[in-house]
Amino acid sequence: MVHKDSPDGELIPTIPDNIAKVSALIGRTPFIPKDANPMVRSVVEAIETQKYPERLHSLIAPKPFDEAAYKTDPQAYLNIVEPGRVFQPAQPGPGVSRLKTLSPSSIEVVQKETISLKVKALPNAPVTFTSFDLGAFQNQLTSITVAADADGVAVARFTGTPGSVNTVNILAASPTSSGNLKFRVTVIVPGLENPATVATN
Repeated sequence: MVHKDSPDGELIPTIPDNIAKVSALIGRTPFIPKDANPMVRSVVEAIETQKYPERLHSLIAPKPFDEAAYKTDPQAYLNIVEPGRVFQPAQPGPGVSRLKTLSPSSIEVVQKETISLKVKALPNAPVTFTSFDLGAFQNQLTSITVAADADGVAVARFTGTPGSVNTVNILAASPTSSGNLKFRVTVIVPGLENPATVATN
């Protein structure tokens, strides 16, 4: 870190030019309107009411999955964001199928581009995808629960939004299938060669 003398003789930190340039290239996480969609509204509700912490933190256990309630009203479950659902897969056992990946587990994407992450679950079952390193799914958030189609294929569309760079770790899981799946998305920022070395230059 470069320093310079202040008028009163103290040392004040300054930002090296290369870090400022890199920050400009990486960009900032996009603003999300409060009413963007029901899933965003579920997060806003948690923030404003200071309730439902499971909607804000992946390490806080989500509410138990109620399969009967889901079958009655799937959208009610899909409209609530709970990142920790990726740690709530079904327990392995007789008759319990494993979640399977249908797309590459490691993939590169240029920032602002969108890719599809596909998994195979039970038909119409919910599948949650959670990013631990920024980016956004089709709901503009870092976590989303989608319903598999009649063939059991669940798709989450992930975008390397401004602010995301390098490795993005994503987990996927379903409460009706055992195991969770790991995806590693490398977000490439044009003009940025090696952001990992920024702090040392």
